[in-house]
Amino acid sequence: LESEDSTVHLVKSESKALRCNNNMLSNWEGFEETIDSIFVNPSANLQWLDLSFNDLKTIDKALLQLPNLTILYLHGNNIRQASEVEKLSSLCRLKSLSLHGNPIETLEGYRFFILSRIPQLMTIDFSGVTKQDRTTMQVWIKATSQKKVGKRK
Repeated sequence: LESEDSTVHLVKSESKALRCNNNMLSNWEGFEETIDSIFVNPSANLQWLDLSFNDLKTIDKALLQLPNLTILYLHGNNIRQASEVEKLSSLCRLKSLSLHGNPIETLEGYRFFILSRIPQLMTIDFSGVTKQDRTTMQVWIKATSQKKVGKRK
């Protein structure tokens, strides 16, 4: 908006959603500053974030400053490391997460790994989490912890 003295004043959005998909983003440089400049109190208001189909390799701490995120789309990026997904475990309100189309998808037990780290999820990769998924996750946790114990000997 422009005032009478030709000063430009930006009006911040109170939106609860942000779509940054298909932008060839390869890093998180300026992300936090950008959302702070666009949104009124993004840490309290932002609930839905679409960063799909970029070239992100990491999950930045900036996402962890958005505790009210309930939906996060990261599919079609270049996330390879399980440790990146573990960062999201502090987002207690996260209910829907998409990561398919990332190299991490080839991780053995991929779905159960994600669910073990973010147990409150209701959907993973647009597929609902079932009671059977939760039961299988518990078995998967026991099996993988036994493998780790076996490797130490």
